[in-house]
Amino acid sequence: MAAERVYPKSDGDILYGSEANILALPIAPYTGSGFDSYRDTTGTNEVGYELTALTSTQIKGSNYVVVTVMATATWASDTQYCGMKIQAKYTGGAYADDLAYINWTRDSSIAGRQITPVYVTWVHTLTANEKTNGVQFKMFSHSVSTGAATMAFSNIQTTLRLAG
Repeated sequence: MAAERVYPKSDGDILYGSEANILALPIAPYTGSGFDSYRDTTGTNEVGYELTALTSTQIKGSNYVVVTVMATATWASDTQYCGMKIQAKYTGGAYADDLAYINWTRDSSIAGRQITPVYVTWVHTLTANEKTNGVQFKMFSHSVSTGAATMAFSNIQTTLRLAG
């Protein structure tokens, strides 16, 4: 018989009340602007923000963390793009890219300023060190412009969910 928060469960194992919503509840939703980037002159603006670390107790029994980002990208010119990346580390370790930069560009067939919704879902596989020590994510965005028009990446909500 599997103990509480020990997975996988087998036929006949008890599903404890504390486990009932483990796959549905977000952990530490972030709605701040800590990794929003903005550029209105030629160049690049990169901004990073550390999310609250998840302890080994919080992630016990999980194999994955699902990172979901809902944001907006704003363009005024075809000479711009924005993007985001995700870094991860075990608590006490060093960050490494988990999801390298993915970039969005303006639809040049539409005239004028554009605001585009951005939705990203990334599944992070927990390492043995992360399961033992806890895990932390650092979110980045960058806004890149080769002209004087405005470019921005704005977080609306970023959530972490446990899975498997």
